[in-house]
Amino acid sequence: MANKPDKFGIKFWMLVDNDPKYLCNAFPYLGKDELRSFNESLPENVVMRLMSPYFNKGRNVTTENFFTSSSLARTLKANDTSIVGTISRTRREIHAVLTMERAPLHETTLLRNGDGATLTVYQGKVNNNVLLSTLHSTIDIVTNLKKLPETVQFYNKTKCGVDILDQMARRYSTRAAAPRWPVHVFFNILDLAAINAWIIYRGVPGEEMSRHAFLRQLAEELREVHKEKRESMVPKHNEEGQSQDKRKASKRHQCQVGRCKRNKTTEKCEICFKYVCGKCTKTVEKKFYCQKCTL
Repeated sequence: MANKPDKFGIKFWMLVDNDPKYLCNAFPYLGKDELRSFNESLPENVVMRLMSPYFNKGRNVTTENFFTSSSLARTLKANDTSIVGTISRTRREIHAVLTMERAPLHETTLLRNGDGATLTVYQGKVNNNVLLSTLHSTIDIVTNLKKLPETVQFYNKTKCGVDILDQMARRYSTRAAAPRWPVHVFFNILDLAAINAWIIYRGVPGEEMSRHAFLRQLAEELREVHKEKRESMVPKHNEEGQSQDKRKASKRHQCQVGRCKRNKTTEKCEICFKYVCGKCTKTVEKKFYCQKCTL
């Protein structure tokens, strides 16, 4: 994948709340979608699927040039949702004169169409940046050295939600080496769910905890639940006679501890009930334990 830290992998489309970096919606890219309309492009379909739970609520979505288009802006505006995003200079709705000719450095050109969308053409260091916005009806330009328009400032402030979330997932991750892609997808879901849990926990009044400390505490609590479940599955013997009958076998079997040359024995460990030979046995108060259970 171009301009990405990973050369290959499974792509996820994500919708992230910019302020807390909370993951609101996501789904993986699975190739050609048979349910997608023939007249609807892939970028437009992705944005509409991600934003569908938040339509008619006055929200704004910030996108990059892969997603932004005038048709998408009209569709979102019909659902009471605005858009601010860079738009590719090669699109048909962008006039060739605006994208090819160079204006003076830090010069801004503003255009507006009848649909209420505003086009901002800002001349940066080398190329001019073209932004489409249905959020800003009027655009102010800051009187500083770079003369940044209001749309460019807003885009720079709200464009990094997905990238920061991805960096957070990489910093503390549950990923482990595995040959199967579904396992890696599961690890990614765990990382994103843990970040959302930390954001919700941090929103509780009076509770301040770093993400590293929160993840360690979360792991310990999940481990305790699993540990109690495993301990409940181990059979308990109240009577000495029952324990002795299950520990002693009528036939000789190979040692299951694995620290010897598979010696044959009839003894079993008091805890795990595996066959254990004399070489792998540790006797405590006349009871037989394997060396693994006494570590």
